[in-house]
Amino acid sequence: MLGLVLAIGLVVDDAIVVVEGVQRHIEEGLAPKDAALKAMKELSGPVVGIALVLASVFVPTAFIRASPGDFINNSL
Repeated sequence: MLGLVLAIGLVVDDAIVVVEGVQRHIEEGLAPKDAALKAMKELSGPVVGIALVLASVFVPTAFIRASPGDFINNSL
């Protein structure tokens, strides 16, 4: 379940960032292919950064040994 949530979060979040970048370049008058290439040159670093931040948030939860119900009940 954790892997599925992480994978979906990465794909959707990164897709939103890339689509907005490409759309901005298309509105500036570039052809769609050129806009996509330019956007990816600009956004490669931020997309990797987003992936690392999301992973750093979700991956530590994989090391919790208790079941989710026990974790919630014991933390109160």
